[in-house]
Amino acid sequence: MRLILFCLLFSCHYFAYATSECSQFYRLSIETTPVSNRDTKINPKEWIDPQFDVNQERWSSGNFTDPAIHRDSQFRYVVHGVFDGKPTAQSVLKNPDVLKERLLSTSLIDQDHRATFGWYGFILKAPHQNIVATSPRDMGIPNLGNFGFLKNSKISEVISKWSQMFGIASPEKILEETPTSVLCNEIAVLGSTSFGQVEIAAIFIKVNSKGNAAIDPYKGSILGKKIISDEVLQDIRAVALQRNIPIVEIRDSQYDYGIPDYIRAKVWQFQKAVYRWQSR
Repeated sequence: MRLILFCLLFSCHYFAYATSECSQFYRLSIETTPVSNRDTKINPKEWIDPQFDVNQERWSSGNFTDPAIHRDSQFRYVVHGVFDGKPTAQSVLKNPDVLKERLLSTSLIDQDHRATFGWYGFILKAPHQNIVATSPRDMGIPNLGNFGFLKNSKISEVISKWSQMFGIASPEKILEETPTSVLCNEIAVLGSTSFGQVEIAAIFIKVNSKGNAAIDPYKGSILGKKIISDEVLQDIRAVALQRNIPIVEIRDSQYDYGIPDYIRAKVWQFQKAVYRWQSR
C-alpha cells in the first residue's frame, strides 16, 4: 500500500514538474492579446545573435527552386508537410493562409534529400529573416498557432531559446549534415515578421520513384492503400486551382514497394492478429 501511495505521489510530482518545464512554449498558443492590438511587426533580429546574419542571408528565395519549373533531377525547397487523416490537416489544406500566423516546423529538401514530415504539404517562399533556427536533425519545434496575437515577450522567449540552442546554418550545411535520405532535417520559420510573410508557392505530394501513387503495403487490401486518399487529392487539386499554384510531385524511392513487400506486410498482419487472439 505504501509503495502504491509513493508511486502515485511521485507520478503527480513528476507530472507537475514536466508540465511546468515543457509547456512554456505550448502555452503560447493560448496566451493572446485582443485582436485589435494584433502585432504583426515582429522583428526576430532583436533576439537572434548577429553572428548568424551571413548564414541567414543564404536562405534568400533566390537560392531556391521556382516550383513552376520543377525538375526532379535538381531542386531545393523549404516545405511544411501535413499528414492525411489528421483533423488539422484538412483545415490547413483548405486555408493555408493560417501558416502566416504560426511558428512553423519545416524541412529543407533537394534531389538527394527527399524526406518530408508528411505525405503532402506546402512549398514555402519566405523572407530569409523569418528563418530563426535550423538543424540537420529533428529539433522538436512545436507548430505554434496564432503567434500574431501573442505578446512579443513570449515570442522572444521561443526565438531566443531555439536560435541559441541550434543556431542558423546555411542551407548547404544543413543538407550536407542531414543524416540520410529517409530522415528529416528541421527549419524553424516565422510565418510573419516585419520583413514579410511566408508565401504558398506550391503544393507538394509524395509519389514513388516512377511517379505513381505512393502505397502503404501495411494498410488496406492485398495491394495496400494509397498514402494520400483520393478525397484529399481532390482537395489538393481544388486549392491549387483556386490559388493558381502548381502541384509538385516529389518522387521518393522509400515508397517503391513490390510483391515481396506486400507479402511481408500481410504475413506481419496475420502474425499480429494471431498474437492478439492468443493474448485474450
